[in-house]
Amino acid sequence: MLKVCGLVFAAMLMVFTLIVPANAGPFQGEWVGHWENSLGEGGHDSLSLYESRDGTLRGTWSGNVEVHGAATGRDSIRLHGRRNDGVTYDITAEMHHGDVELHYSARRPNGSTYDGWAKFHRR
Repeated sequence: MLKVCGLVFAAMLMVFTLIVPANAGPFQGEWVGHWENSLGEGGHDSLSLYESRDGTLRGTWSGNVEVHGAATGRDSIRLHGRRNDGVTYDITAEMHHGDVELHYSARRPNGSTYDGWAKFHRR
């Protein structure tokens, strides 16, 4: 019986290591929350981030912003993003008590800018 349990545990460990990168950081995963910006707008928000073995983060923010970046510290990341309409984003985020606090600046194709923030918890 112990031998069977040991084999099952070993198989589960192998599957887990194939699914989750060895360097998976605290930001990887599915997040939900709320955003607000300097234009007085706000609403529900989402963030999906996945970390590759080389430490690069990629994902989707707010359902329509493709983001990429990397960790800048143990509990901080820097991302860059772009929407299909040409709005670009510079994003920083920090982990606080298991939640992600994100701050961003946005630049529209016409050159106008605005900034905002979002707070996320794990889905």
